[in-house]
Amino acid sequence: MTLKNLDFLTNLGNLKELHFMLGSAANYDKLPEIGKIEKLSFTWVRQLTSQHLLPINKMPFLKELKFDTQAHLTDLDWLKNKTIKTEVINCKKYRQ
Repeated sequence: MTLKNLDFLTNLGNLKELHFMLGSAANYDKLPEIGKIEKLSFTWVRQLTSQHLLPINKMPFLKELKFDTQAHLTDLDWLKNKTIKTEVINCKKYRQ
Protein backbone atom coordinates (compact mmCIF):
# COMPACT_ATOMS: atom_id res chain seq x y z
CA MET A 1 0.00 0.00 0.00
CA THR A 2 1.29 3.47 -0.83
CA LEU A 3 0.44 6.16 1.69
CA LYS A 4 -0.17 9.69 0.41
CA ASN A 5 1.26 11.16 3.59
CA LEU A 6 1.91 10.43 7.25
CA ASP A 7 -0.48 13.01 8.70
CA PHE A 8 -2.61 10.37 10.42
CA LEU A 9 0.37 9.48 12.66
CA THR A 10 1.12 12.97 13.98
CA ASN A 11 -1.41 12.64 16.84
CA LEU A 12 0.55 9.74 18.35
CA GLY A 13 2.58 11.83 20.79
CA ASN A 14 4.11 8.92 22.70
CA LEU A 15 5.05 6.73 19.72
CA LYS A 16 8.59 5.40 20.23
CA GLU A 17 8.92 2.91 17.36
CA LEU A 18 7.84 3.09 13.75
CA HIS A 19 8.38 0.36 11.16
CA PHE A 20 7.63 0.75 7.45
CA MET A 21 7.21 -2.65 5.80
CA LEU A 22 6.24 -3.31 2.21
CA GLY A 23 4.62 -0.54 0.23
CA SER A 24 5.76 3.07 0.47
CA ALA A 25 4.76 6.63 1.25
CA ALA A 26 4.76 9.50 -1.20
CA ASN A 27 6.15 11.90 1.38
CA TYR A 28 8.13 11.37 4.59
CA ASP A 29 8.33 15.04 5.63
CA LYS A 30 6.06 14.50 8.67
CA LEU A 31 8.42 11.98 10.31
CA PRO A 32 9.90 14.55 12.75
CA GLU A 33 6.37 15.47 13.91
CA ILE A 34 5.41 11.92 14.88
CA GLY A 35 5.72 11.08 18.57
CA LYS A 36 9.12 10.60 20.15
CA ILE A 37 10.45 7.97 17.79
CA GLU A 38 13.59 6.25 19.04
CA LYS A 39 13.56 3.27 16.66
CA LEU A 40 12.77 3.55 12.96
CA SER A 41 13.01 0.87 10.30
CA PHE A 42 12.33 0.41 6.59
CA THR A 43 11.86 -3.07 5.11
CA TRP A 44 11.08 -3.61 1.45
CA VAL A 45 9.81 -0.04 1.04
CA ARG A 46 9.48 0.60 -2.68
CA GLN A 47 11.33 3.47 -4.34
CA LEU A 48 12.87 4.70 -1.07
CA THR A 49 15.80 7.02 -1.80
CA SER A 50 18.17 9.15 0.26
CA GLN A 51 16.09 12.20 -0.67
CA HIS A 52 13.04 10.66 1.02
CA LEU A 53 15.10 10.05 4.16
CA LEU A 54 16.33 13.61 4.75
CA PRO A 55 13.55 14.38 7.31
CA ILE A 56 15.18 11.79 9.58
CA ASN A 57 17.84 14.42 10.27
CA LYS A 58 15.20 16.43 12.14
CA MET A 59 14.18 13.60 14.48
CA PRO A 60 15.69 14.55 17.88
CA PHE A 61 14.80 11.33 19.75
CA LEU A 62 16.04 8.82 17.15
CA LYS A 63 18.55 6.29 18.50
CA GLU A 64 18.25 3.33 16.11
CA LEU A 65 17.74 3.18 12.35
CA LYS A 66 17.45 -0.01 10.30
CA PHE A 67 17.21 -0.68 6.58
CA ASP A 68 16.42 -4.11 5.17
CA THR A 69 16.16 -4.95 1.48
CA GLN A 70 16.18 -1.39 0.14
CA ALA A 71 17.07 -1.48 -3.55
CA HIS A 72 17.94 2.21 -3.88
CA LEU A 73 19.91 2.76 -0.67
CA THR A 74 23.54 3.34 -1.63
CA ASP A 75 24.99 5.01 1.48
CA LEU A 76 24.24 6.82 4.74
CA ASP A 77 26.21 9.96 3.88
CA TRP A 78 22.97 11.98 4.13
CA LEU A 79 22.60 11.06 7.85
CA LYS A 80 23.96 13.96 9.92
CA ASN A 81 23.80 12.40 13.41
CA LYS A 82 26.48 9.71 13.32
CA THR A 83 25.67 8.62 16.90
CA ILE A 84 22.46 6.94 15.71
CA LYS A 85 22.93 3.17 15.72
CA THR A 86 22.41 2.01 12.14
CA GLU A 87 21.92 -1.41 10.61
CA VAL A 88 21.81 -2.06 6.87
CA ILE A 89 21.09 -5.58 5.63
CA ASN A 90 20.24 -7.07 2.24
CA CYS A 91 20.72 -3.76 0.41
CA LYS A 92 22.60 -4.75 -2.73
CA LYS A 93 23.67 -1.25 -3.83
CA TYR A 94 24.76 -0.16 -0.34
CA ARG A 95 28.41 0.69 0.20
CA GLN A 96 29.90 1.44 3.60
